Amino acid sequence: MAMISERITVLFKSEESLNECVVQDETSLKLTGCIEPYVIQRRFTLPVENMNKMRFTWRGRSHSPSMISPSLNFGANLYSDHILDPKYGQIGITNPIYTLYHNDGETANDLLEIFFKELNLDIDLNRIVDWDLGNKQYDIIVTDDSKLQINEYNEVAPNTVISPITKKSSKNDPSNNMQINKLEVGLFYADLIENENINLSGLRCLWEENGEKIEKCIKTSLLYKSSFAPVKSDERQLINVFFEEPVGLHPKLLIDMTNVTLHNQKYNDCEYYLFSQLPLELFVDKFQSEPVFVFGEDNLESPDYKLSNMTWGSETLFTLKGGEVNEVTLHSRYISPQTGNIGERNVSFIPQIILACDTGIDSIDRNPFYSKHLGYESFFTKDTIFYPLKSEELIVPIPYPSFDNYKNVEMMTSFVLILSIFYLLFKLFGPLSFRTKSRPVPEQKKHD
Repeated sequence: MAMISERITVLFKSEESLNECVVQDETSLKLTGCIEPYVIQRRFTLPVENMNKMRFTWRGRSHSPSMISPSLNFGANLYSDHILDPKYGQIGITNPIYTLYHNDGETANDLLEIFFKELNLDIDLNRIVDWDLGNKQYDIIVTDDSKLQINEYNEVAPNTVISPITKKSSKNDPSNNMQINKLEVGLFYADLIENENINLSGLRCLWEENGEKIEKCIKTSLLYKSSFAPVKSDERQLINVFFEEPVGLHPKLLIDMTNVTLHNQKYNDCEYYLFSQLPLELFVDKFQSEPVFVFGEDNLESPDYKLSNMTWGSETLFTLKGGEVNEVTLHSRYISPQTGNIGERNVSFIPQIILACDTGIDSIDRNPFYSKHLGYESFFTKDTIFYPLKSEELIVPIPYPSFDNYKNVEMMTSFVLILSIFYLLFKLFGPLSFRTKSRPVPEQKKHD
């Protein structure tokens, strides 16, 4: 029987919110009457027999990182240290650290299903996890000590009614070969935020190991260093990311950092970066733009419809400079014609502006709420702290031709081609090409 531990962390805006929202009885904690938003993390941990390093993440457009969550890439991402079996029908891009399978969310459940198939689990996780890709984000990893860690993050709006927190007996299902043997809940608010140093205060509640009653709730304080340090909203507003107008077939992305100086004066080794997961319709010419890296499809000539069964796009990282406007030139592919009038396909992606600092601190990668794992953070040293400065969706309009004009274009092309051939033949073999008879040059009269 799989022994599963569950840990819930609730992060409130303030001590007042914690005191007003939480109601405790003998078996449950109820979160009710909250006038400020809060974040809930649920973590399920269970042993797995898997030696491969893997990670699945999901983030919707509306989610943003908090003090107890990592900075996740948009959409569904399955990271693996090995290439998956082709029978799954998924297309990945490979770099020296991992192979990444990605989509924007339309088939997120397919990637999640493949992730669990690779683990060969003999239990039904749907019995313990209430999957909700529309409102929650997920970070699921296989840890170095062969544990499966399912992290679920939920941003709860004010005055939202949620189910009470209990150690549900329905989850202890012998027929499903699982049992929740431990439940721990932390109720916190931040009383110190100083760069990467965060101190949380509040309550820690434990349930009976073999029962459903709350054993005790004690005051607690937790000081830790965040790998993804929080950034104030006014600092994010200093950076403006936009396209140069007009946006053509070679969109020029401008990152205005003229009002940004080095964000963190505490560490000497800091750099600004732009990280992007580009869809198939857009790509980076690595010989023109000089990225730190670009992995995935960067063929300059192939249209998107010839590559759709070969790749999902590309990942790229650029170094940026503070105090100036940075330029990154993208290129759009020729895309499939459509029936009807000539139009445009709107293609979106989310560029992420981050500040990365090497700290020399060994404990940075040891965090009680999340772990650094496969993802862009794996390209940096373990002591690196990331400051997520900007992350917003941009849209690129790419023109496409119409099938309705195909016959006209074909006829006009054929006419021009035939006309060109006749012209060349006429020039080569026409009457003007033959040599005219040579005329004798009159001799100059001799002067006496």
